[in-house]
Amino acid sequence: MAIGDCDQTIFEYRDSDPRFILQYFYDDFPGTVTYTLPDTFRFGHKPALLANHLISHNKQRDDTLCLSRKSAPPTDIHRLKVDDYAEETLAVVKKQLRHGAKPEDITILTRVWAISAAVELLFLIEGVPYSSQSKGTDFSRRELWPLLEVLSLAAGEFHSYTDERRKQAFSLILAKPFIYLKKSLDDMATKLANASSHYAGYCSSASRMS
Repeated sequence: MAIGDCDQTIFEYRDSDPRFILQYFYDDFPGTVTYTLPDTFRFGHKPALLANHLISHNKQRDDTLCLSRKSAPPTDIHRLKVDDYAEETLAVVKKQLRHGAKPEDITILTRVWAISAAVELLFLIEGVPYSSQSKGTDFSRRELWPLLEVLSLAAGEFHSYTDERRKQAFSLILAKPFIYLKKSLDDMATKLANASSHYAGYCSSASRMS
């Protein structure tokens, strides 16, 4: 038995190939019977028709149509061509909320997580409630860690950190941008972590010594 969808063969860099389903399996097992599952319960007829027209350009596939079941919810499609996708996404969501939609009824799909950053920041600024299905939020992005540590330092939060936690924080701050002096930065982060509250004075003396 082989189960798959040649229309979703998108990981070619991991040796995914629609021919495994369309050809090779039949070559190895003559007389194989094929069963298709064309029905969807996820959306209405408009997305199904759109998907059929789009996927027809794929020539390596079974001759299968996507069919929306009668019990599937009605679904509209709006094509937007904008310069700022985040602003437009916010506008669409706020319009839906004004018309009575609940936040939990709205889903935003993105191709990659990085695309959601601008949308998430706008939602925070505008006070639009949201939750993320990814492992983190904007503020868990690695590239923002040094900035967040600087803000924590400015807010006086380093006093509540353990020495090890302060060392980790200073290592992040000192390593961006990376200057290829890992050993020196590690030593400085250790000394800063043990420098009580006189961080600025220590950094000033350290820069004069360098």
